[in-house]
Amino acid sequence: MCASSLSRTFWLARRVRLTGITLMICVPKAVVEIAGKNDIDLAVKLINAAIAGEPRFLENYNFKARLLWTYFDDRPGALKLLDYVLKQDPKIFPEEVTVNRAAQKKARALWEQITGKEYPPL
Repeated sequence: MCASSLSRTFWLARRVRLTGITLMICVPKAVVEIAGKNDIDLAVKLINAAIAGEPRFLENYNFKARLLWTYFDDRPGALKLLDYVLKQDPKIFPEEVTVNRAAQKKARALWEQITGKEYPPL
């Protein structure tokens, strides 16, 4: 599958991830909730569509996990997504193996940040 045949949703999600990550890093949660709760809901909707459109792209799961944990206090949901990412073979998406490996590294770091423990869970 060449890049041009990937769905529009897949590429749109890349833009959403970049915007969302910048938002999460630079703006306090309280400000985002006051000024843009609808934006968070839209980001979740778009990332769900991106996962449905290209489930082999693991970074989308990391993004959703961070949203769940940060904005919805859904620790179990975030950990379930991270566990999924860490159990996948990064080669499931041959065109994005390097990105999937990086996503697994991020998932491992986020797991440790959320739990205070290294992955895998005992």
